[in-house]
Amino acid sequence: YTEHGVFGVGFDPETKAPTIYVKDWWRGQTDAHQWIERRLDLVAKHKPLAWFDEEGVIRKATEGITMRRMDERKVWVSHEWLPSIHDKPTRARAFQALAANGRVSFPHDPWADEVIDQLIRFPGGKYDDAVDTCSLIGRAVYDTHPAIVRDTPKPNRPNDRYSRHRGSAESYRTVGNPSPSTWPPTAPYRSVAPRTATATATPFAACGTRSA
Repeated sequence: YTEHGVFGVGFDPETKAPTIYVKDWWRGQTDAHQWIERRLDLVAKHKPLAWFDEEGVIRKATEGITMRRMDERKVWVSHEWLPSIHDKPTRARAFQALAANGRVSFPHDPWADEVIDQLIRFPGGKYDDAVDTCSLIGRAVYDTHPAIVRDTPKPNRPNDRYSRHRGSAESYRTVGNPSPSTWPPTAPYRSVAPRTATATATPFAACGTRSA
């Protein structure tokens, strides 16, 4: 089976804590040509900032055709390859820790029930492809380093009437800040440790995929 997951990163509306929202999912038992097309369908729909996948045989077999199809369809995404290290339970630790702390939320959809069922049964369940996909986003979030913002000295400006009003309400350059975007607009989300809340998140997304 091949599983594709799309994840958004936002803030819980109640606790204001950073939370991973599982936005969309696809699974199927198909050849590489089919699941590559379904992957690009998700990229075209959600426009994620990055797609995370595992190094190894799959990369060698599919990277070339994936790049070609992205060019042909004019659907591009940054492809990040994570090393396939340790065993499955170890790779899933980061996502498990996020879920245990209420930092993962799923929508009320049938596919979400199937994913949650795999997560709960792991490592004793029959299937674990969804766990592999979730472990990729967990590792990606865990290994992500925050941006480094360096302080830069502000240039000295002349102390005239125009300079004093720059950035104030009287300045013609002042533009009111737009209201923050709301995603999803009304869809209720649930965390692995259920909470009744409506998710509000910026549309930052990353994807994970795993084939077996």
